[in-house]
Amino acid sequence: MKIGPLLSCLALVVGCATTGSKAPTGPVSGTVGGSTFTAKGAVATRPAIDTCKHDFGTGPVLLLQIWLSESFDTPYLQEHPCDVKASSRDFAIYIWKLVDSGEITPGTYPRRDDSSGGMTVFQAKSDAACKQELPNLQAESGAVTIETSDTMHVIGMLDVTFPGGGRLAGRFEAPVTPSRGSVCQSLGIPGGTDGPGCPTGRCVP
Repeated sequence: MKIGPLLSCLALVVGCATTGSKAPTGPVSGTVGGSTFTAKGAVATRPAIDTCKHDFGTGPVLLLQIWLSESFDTPYLQEHPCDVKASSRDFAIYIWKLVDSGEITPGTYPRRDDSSGGMTVFQAKSDAACKQELPNLQAESGAVTIETSDTMHVIGMLDVTFPGGGRLAGRFEAPVTPSRGSVCQSLGIPGGTDGPGCPTGRCVP
């Protein structure tokens, strides 16, 4: 069960890390699947380490999530973490390690999925009724660099490519917000504990 199946049940909510010769500047933006995207807001969550069942057995998983929204700005995402914009498209960065302690520290994380952990950037789309449209299109190459990661915010940049020639690149600054789901829930795999979920989420027209 590699990262594709792991994200099939997505729970809503230094150095050069680029695929080219220059570090990306400006907000995260690009064209994926024939449609342009520019991040308007970003938030990060760090669910507590949890024990999940995965391809490499059963064990602890550490996860950092960064959500990039085209529809909502950062203050809105902080205040309304469960809202979903109808007919929207967002992107998320997931970096995980199969460890029983520690943090996702500053550094460069290439696109991968192996017995020590992994990183992916994926697209999350919602239809007119705010229902998630699966599967989630995932980056196939590139990297994410975390420059700063503390209890208040996560700062970094990404430059990744998607099947069909799509690319996202740019910088992000994401304040840390409470997680609504556990590590296992967020990765869509069994095990672990349940997070509080999103009982008050709204579908925003």
